[in-house]
Amino acid sequence: QLLIASKACIIADDDTQLKHCRGSSKEFSTCISHSIKDKLIGGVDVSFGDNDKAIAVYVVTRNHQVIYQDSIVFTLRQPYVSSYLAFREIEPLQTLIDRQKTERPDMTPEVILVDGNGILHERRAGLATFVGVRTSIPTIGVGKTLYCTDGLRVDLVEEGVASKLAQLVEHLEQRDDCASTDDPCRQTSCIICHAPITPDEKSPKLNSNSVKEDVERPSLIGLVQAISAHCEGLAIPLKGTSGGILAAALVGHGGKITKKKQSGTKIPIYVSVGHAISLQEAICICSSLSLARIPEPIRQADLIGRDIIKRKLNP
Repeated sequence: QLLIASKACIIADDDTQLKHCRGSSKEFSTCISHSIKDKLIGGVDVSFGDNDKAIAVYVVTRNHQVIYQDSIVFTLRQPYVSSYLAFREIEPLQTLIDRQKTERPDMTPEVILVDGNGILHERRAGLATFVGVRTSIPTIGVGKTLYCTDGLRVDLVEEGVASKLAQLVEHLEQRDDCASTDDPCRQTSCIICHAPITPDEKSPKLNSNSVKEDVERPSLIGLVQAISAHCEGLAIPLKGTSGGILAAALVGHGGKITKKKQSGTKIPIYVSVGHAISLQEAICICSSLSLARIPEPIRQADLIGRDIIKRKLNP
């Protein structure tokens, strides 16, 4: 893992691609220049069946549609060990991607989204970093839950996300000039908060029950709905005690294909750099690709894997 981490390329964010929301004292910006239209975007996911059987799925999408897919059924040889999950999944995923590059090089994506973390990892080498370094394709890590490391805690991040959402809503409501149609805050893009959530922030330690109640409170849903007219989600950087930005919590994105009438999800995903990409670009890509909570390439790979398991591995 340390070797993989040493080979990972982390591209610095380009603040010239951001536009500050009017009247926000440079607290919030939006990236409005990035477009994924007509671009090839990959996604990988691993689903698990009975008797140590698993299936690795690799898809390539264009404009949210799967145009290439491949899968491998394999037997898990490595035991489950926290923080070493990449060793269980990297070989079949690399095989799938290498096969596509050889047999269908025209389908090689510009970036691959990975169901797992990148540098949001105690040794800065999650599955997304392994995939990127091994295949030489830029990768983005997408975590469904927070990987707690470097002082980052679930209660800290959940409280921080709610606080940043409230700050953004207050800004949007109080600033009359944000009603202008040419304000970046009104553009269909993701808003990025410049002040990160850090372990140094004073946040009450909540027990597991109070955390759940806080996440599900109606006011949080209301905050997400309030920002939906202005953006496709809010991204808040996560800064560890070591001083580095490890990832961003993305909330208020998706909600386009849900049965419920909502404009975005209240449950964050955690976006991290895998390899050869900036966090800013990774955030914008994930926001743009999210019809639901999980970005579409990963969601489609997951659906394909679950279907194969149901039909073939667990009939």
